[in-house]
Amino acid sequence: MMIAGTVLLVGLVVFYFWLKRVNDRLESALTELVEQMEDQMVGLEVEVDNGLYYCYNSKDKRYICQGTNAREIIDRFQDRYPNKIAFLAGEPADPAVKELVEQLTRLKDETSTSQ
Repeated sequence: MMIAGTVLLVGLVVFYFWLKRVNDRLESALTELVEQMEDQMVGLEVEVDNGLYYCYNSKDKRYICQGTNAREIIDRFQDRYPNKIAFLAGEPADPAVKELVEQLTRLKDETSTSQ
């Protein structure tokens, strides 16, 4: 009985350390994946002035691009950052920015339908 208890205890300790090792590897892989995704994505904050949408990097507030509609913004962003993905950061407060979001949604729907 004492030997069985000792074997069980040793087995549980080995299993615990194995699970901890697996967890550490998964956490490391997930952290690396998140960092890669962050490097590929650019959050945009949008301001509107005289019918032009001005897009800025949401992290450092640097100017990214401008356009009169969603298609121009997409094209200019892709020209400047061909290997990156843009997303609108934050909630659009300006009604004109909401219109841009609607334009982007329509473009996305059109693209999804045509494929």
